[in-house]
Amino acid sequence: MNLEKYLELQNKEFEEFIYDSSKQILLAAETEEDLIDFYRRRGETVKKYKDDGQSFIAVTKNSEVHLFIKDSNRSYRSIFKDFLFDRFGVPKESIKSELNVDHVFNKARAKSYFIRMILLDEKVNKQWGRAYESVITKIENTIMSSKKRLVLLDYSLLLKVIGFDSPKKSQIKNDNDIIQISNAIKKKLDNKYPDNSIEKYSLEVFLRAELNLLKNKKWRNPTYLESKQLEYKLTAQNDTAEIHNIRETFHYLSLVSYEPIVDIFGDEIEIYGAELCNSGQIISRDIKDIIDHILNYLEYATEVLIRFIEKNRKLIEIKITTFKESFRDDDTYSYKFYIR
Repeated sequence: MNLEKYLELQNKEFEEFIYDSSKQILLAAETEEDLIDFYRRRGETVKKYKDDGQSFIAVTKNSEVHLFIKDSNRSYRSIFKDFLFDRFGVPKESIKSELNVDHVFNKARAKSYFIRMILLDEKVNKQWGRAYESVITKIENTIMSSKKRLVLLDYSLLLKVIGFDSPKKSQIKNDNDIIQISNAIKKKLDNKYPDNSIEKYSLEVFLRAELNLLKNKKWRNPTYLESKQLEYKLTAQNDTAEIHNIRETFHYLSLVSYEPIVDIFGDEIEIYGAELCNSGQIISRDIKDIIDHILNYLEYATEVLIRFIEKNRKLIEIKITTFKESFRDDDTYSYKFYIR
């Protein structure tokens, strides 16, 4: 395989995220066990690449092959070139200086992690390093006391791997700038990927929240709730499309914090140190198990009532009630999510 063909394969995997953000693409894992467990739970494999235990190859069900290298390993360039030759037959001499071997997730944000390696245009890589990555690293080191065990692809890093310019903090002076920048990025995506199936709403929501984080060191109003979203009431047998939409909504609920505190009291779940954003993935296993249970129960429900409670356009509570045909108390499930 030549270099151009490999770059096509690499970009194709990341571009799929544009159309389906429920696709989980791992960028970094805190430990070897976390890395192996992520792929194993999907029926996929991970094995050591070099004997030093600092590099691992993961093979997906779609035959995609990913290389992860410990952040402290200084030989990552030569290891990645060996990997490209061994697995894809890409000649080492074809990788010119204009292409960087890049930690797709910044090393300074994931110290002591195993990080996914990619090839990236040198100009794009340096521009993201100077702009977005340097700012976000300082913010995280200042306001976040703990880190995720797993890091998945989000819309900001997607822009990096597909070669878009990095947002700059200096460009963001007020809320109107945030809207203009996110709209410009969305327009550029529309031009490059002229397909109506792009998840434009989720992308816009995430980018506006992320840009606000760069400006104010705070993830603000990630849901941008509209009044029509505050309550759903439906009959499952007659509204299968609406059930599907609700299921998709819950798949996209994501905890935007590092290791939130979760307390469960029967049917009430309190989440501290977290906000919900309508894009990305759920990392906390406690939350994911609860959401999965609700989604599974939706299939058997006759009626579902979902109420989003918001204050100042920020989501603070979700109430979910599912009913079966009998409408008996023991066939009724209610859940409350309090977002603190």
